[in-house]
Amino acid sequence: MKSKKYWLTMSDNHSVYLRKWEDVETPTAIVQIAHGMAEHIERYHGLAQFLNNHQIIVYGNDHRGHGETGNRANTQGFLGKRNGFDRTAQDLKEITSFIRNEQPDLPIFLLGHSMGSFLSRRYLSFADRELSGAIFIGTSYQPPLLLHMGKFLARLNIAIQGKKTPATFLNKLTFANYNKKTEANTAFDWLSSDKEIVKNYIEDPYCGFLPSNQFFYDLYEGIGKIQDNRYAEAIDKELPLLFLTGDQDPVSQYSQGMLKAVHFYRKVGLENITYHIFKDKRHELLNEKNKQEIYQYIFTWIKEHITCMETTKSL
Repeated sequence: MKSKKYWLTMSDNHSVYLRKWEDVETPTAIVQIAHGMAEHIERYHGLAQFLNNHQIIVYGNDHRGHGETGNRANTQGFLGKRNGFDRTAQDLKEITSFIRNEQPDLPIFLLGHSMGSFLSRRYLSFADRELSGAIFIGTSYQPPLLLHMGKFLARLNIAIQGKKTPATFLNKLTFANYNKKTEANTAFDWLSSDKEIVKNYIEDPYCGFLPSNQFFYDLYEGIGKIQDNRYAEAIDKELPLLFLTGDQDPVSQYSQGMLKAVHFYRKVGLENITYHIFKDKRHELLNEKNKQEIYQYIFTWIKEHITCMETTKSL
């Protein structure tokens, strides 16, 4: 499969690993992927291959503290000393600019999974106009009180243990109940009903690691920002958005958190929103047993919006 690997230097001189899948003869669009927490971009090879087969080029990076990016900097589970969430979202914007320089004429769709969906939603509030649409998988809306409590506990742990110390307590607090509706054989069965996927995740050295105290502070702070009207109102009101989740996904509060996020964005004036809930599916829709159906749903949505853009241009 035709692909490339890059090391990009961000505006703060941090090196970020970027992957490109380009086994495409006549490209019609680009998908930029933002992966989730405690995983890495190589896990999206299947989706990239599917999209390449449908003439869509795919780019995706390993976030700070993750995968090859975290390995090179020796910062696994650590986004940064401060403002790590915003800085990681800024990376996505700078990567979009890199993509645009390589591909000046193709529409770019941003796809964020889980933490990547939160980062993508923050990126949209930077009022960037390079994107033609965004897809959020396994996203949610968190009660503000819980976020404030989480930040308080994270600050407390940082004061006692330090920023880079693995956040055993905060990790347990966040994920303790994620298997409560699942017949669990491992700590990660909530991710997918496909046992092979769960096994591979557990065995992958770039997956399932324990993030730092500072990571959790940054995450709670970042989610608070994406749920703040002041930031959400900066998002392009015409931008097409697609929300996807499974009704067995604890991150999206079994779909209810995703629906709250949709309602939140509609209240601030974003009307071009589509959402879909997949029955009996868990957190990693792209790694569920029916993943080909999920891939097709995403492609169909992208294709519809490409067609719409082409029709508008011809008028």
